[in-house]
Amino acid sequence: MHVIDKTPEHIDLVPHIYQSIHKTAKMMIGLILPFFGIKYINFIVKKIRNLSPENTKHNKIFLAHFVRMQEEIGQEAQVLRLCTLVFLMKRQN
Repeated sequence: MHVIDKTPEHIDLVPHIYQSIHKTAKMMIGLILPFFGIKYINFIVKKIRNLSPENTKHNKIFLAHFVRMQEEIGQEAQVLRLCTLVFLMKRQN
């Protein structure tokens, strides 16, 4: 069992935060697979922009499937899902 005897007065988290952000950004940009990271977001944005306004039934099915798929992916999807829903709400108005 681990017991903490003493703690430092000041903990400097700034270098660790910068390192984590750098590592995450490198992971998102550097992936070679097309359906992960930034490439995936750009792909989906192009798909949503190219939806035909006349075909509302298909659009609703596509967007519902997309949101459902994002829910299954997990934690990373929460930010993308929120951005997508805000985009859809702005587009609707």
